[in-house]
Amino acid sequence: MGDLAKLYDAIWASGQDHGIADFGVHAVNSLRMEKGYRGFGAELTNEITLIEADCERFYAPGKGDFKGRAATENLRQQGDHHQTSLWRGGSDRLRHLWRRGGDAG
Repeated sequence: MGDLAKLYDAIWASGQDHGIADFGVHAVNSLRMEKGYRGFGAELTNEITLIEADCERFYAPGKGDFKGRAATENLRQQGDHHQTSLWRGGSDRLRHLWRRGGDAG
């Protein structure tokens, strides 16, 4: 941590010819949404299941038992659940919505 300022200065100097610029967390959040990445505290909370967060690709049912496995399997088999989606609205801004089952619009 003591060399953090030196590291920043070195990166800044190296990036001058490439148009380096500082950016903030709001910019990072916008880029996250633009790429369709889920965010902790927004699309990923303890109130939203793995299936609802559209993160089923991280679910490995063959790895054995774990807390919440039965509930996840049950929700998966029901097939009728809310799911987080990102879509580009008419104003060309990304919006967050919930859909139930199939398409939302």
